[in-house]
Order: sequence, then C-alpha cells, then structure tokens
Amino acid sequence: RRDVGNLFGSYSIPYHYAKGLSIGLGLRGQSGIPINKLASHPVYANTGEIPLGSRGIAGTEPSTYQLDMHTDYGHSLGERLRLKVAFDTFNVTNSKFVLNKNQYVDTGFLQGADPTFLTPTKIQRPFNARGSIRIEF
Repeated sequence: RRDVGNLFGSYSIPYHYAKGLSIGLGLRGQSGIPINKLASHPVYANTGEIPLGSRGIAGTEPSTYQLDMHTDYGHSLGERLRLKVAFDTFNVTNSKFVLNKNQYVDTGFLQGADPTFLTPTKIQRPFNARGSIRIEF
C-alpha cells in the first residue's frame, strides 16, 4: 500500500457521576493495493512467480477505511481490587471492501489460464463486537 493513515483518540470523563468511564475511537484509512498479473515460473512450475508487465498493470483496489470504537468503565472494589468492564466495536460502518484479489493468470506453467483470476481472495471483516469483564489486582 502506498498510503496508510491511523487516527486514534480517547477521553476519560472526570465528573462524579461518570468518573472512570473512558471512550475512544480509531479511524484507519489506506490506499488500495496494486493488482499485478503473475505467471508461473517455467522451471519451478510454481504459480505467481513471474510478473507480466509493471507493478499494478491490472489496476488498483479502491481505498478503504474502518471506524472502531471503545468504551470501558473501571470501579474500585477495595484497596487492592478493581473491576473493569469494556466493550469494543470494530468496523462500525460495516464497510465491505475487497482487500485482495487472485493475481495468478495461470494455474501452472503451460497448464492454461486461471478461471479465478481477479476474483476476491480477502474481504474486510464485517461489523463485530467484543465485551470483557476483568478484575485487576
């Protein structure tokens, strides 16, 4: 990828009724990867070893972005114990970008064209969430 940018921020609420509550977010943006045409090596017969043309000859994937959010609350349970409850959400906007495609133009040296050329091999994970409860001592 040519460009990748990350922006993370958090805020802890200092007020009495919400003291100990922290919220945060993360925004990640990245340019698309170049799509190459890769052929099999004539000696090794391994697929994808010889680039046909320059890097990105078959185009570029679109740029992608992802928004993640975090919330946690800590509460003291005494002098040595602390309870912490957290909740994280990933890909809040439920973006569905293709992250990679099959770049092999053939299935092996002199074995014919690959019918799956330029089909998606990796797609951005959909919205998901995670919760946790822990005791710190």
